[in-house]
Amino acid sequence: LCVWLYLRKKGIPFAPFADALAPGIILAQGIGRLGNYFNQELYGATTDVPWALEIYYRVNEAGQYAPLTGVSNGQVMDTVHPMFLYELLWNVLIFALLLWADRRFQLGHGRVFALYVAGYTFGRMILENFRISESMMIFGLRVNT
Repeated sequence: LCVWLYLRKKGIPFAPFADALAPGIILAQGIGRLGNYFNQELYGATTDVPWALEIYYRVNEAGQYAPLTGVSNGQVMDTVHPMFLYELLWNVLIFALLLWADRRFQLGHGRVFALYVAGYTFGRMILENFRISESMMIFGLRVNT
């Protein structure tokens, strides 16, 4: 709201501004998925694919299992699908699609931003269904969905 009010005060139309930001936002969201790798969170089912994510057994100072607050003891607990990687790749694909579509069809008028929202939402809805790690649920659906 503050950005919209500032742009309006300066006489800058919001739609072209949003169109200009959309590719950068989706690329930044993709890069942000790397945080899930370092935190070993929001992963998929067990797998043996070469790019699988190794989940380490974590313990607290007393040596008790503590998956959220503990530190790794170096023991691999499981190898899982790296859903963060799949989402990163999806976001990079949407980034490229936005650039291509805008150059090819001269979208403008907020349509690049709308394509970003639609593409990100579609990918997120699909990928969320493959995650098995714990996430907050409401009415049987993940909050992320």
